[in-house]
Amino acid sequence: FLGPKELIQYFVKKESSQKLKLNGRKSIFVEIVLGRRLLSLILTIFAPTLILNLVGHMSNYFKEFFFEATISVNVTAMLVLTTMFINVSNNLPKTAYIKMIDVWLLVSLVKPFLDILLQTYIDNLRQDDKREINHHGKPRKVGQDKKKAENEDRKEAWVEKESEEPNNGMRLNLVSVDEVSQQKALKALYSQDFGEVKKAKIAKLRRVALLYNPAACICFVCVYWYVGLGQYYAAI
Repeated sequence: FLGPKELIQYFVKKESSQKLKLNGRKSIFVEIVLGRRLLSLILTIFAPTLILNLVGHMSNYFKEFFFEATISVNVTAMLVLTTMFINVSNNLPKTAYIKMIDVWLLVSLVKPFLDILLQTYIDNLRQDDKREINHHGKPRKVGQDKKKAENEDRKEAWVEKESEEPNNGMRLNLVSVDEVSQQKALKALYSQDFGEVKKAKIAKLRRVALLYNPAACICFVCVYWYVGLGQYYAAI
């Protein structure tokens, strides 16, 4: 092979040729193995996905009452990773088998998805029967009847939102426009006692989110790069 071995997207890792006889005819068998530079792949694929997953994992260390922020960070990470997955797949040759880069990107998508499932289940365990949501700027209890809610809305129109009872004021502030008041109300809500059974489940789930999930990801990265580098240098 006398041509250039450094191409635009690939480089020639290995080339060989030999003479053969096929069906009684003299033939030449030529084998050319192409490869990609690891540095470009690390800078454009592996490093960004690792950073995104680290950012998504750090959301597990947010305060308990920042549940919405935790979910938003992980959903955003999943959207960016999905866009990267589609872009990378479109730029690679079409094959019937799964490539190693596909495995990396799929696992990168699974990590924030598992974090969303765990944090949602943890928040569900913390919920109480008086949990309220923001319904068009007004607090409404979850599962409340529509007519009953409308009647309460009419009653609240004649009274001030800040009640003399601290618990009622805290619940009204859960959907307050004032961010400081809302954070204090959320902190008070999540500091309540939800029972020993629920607290034990929450502790186990947080241990999974903070310890077992990152440990599994570290093991996957080590095995992935061990197998990948072995395959990469095997053809050289």
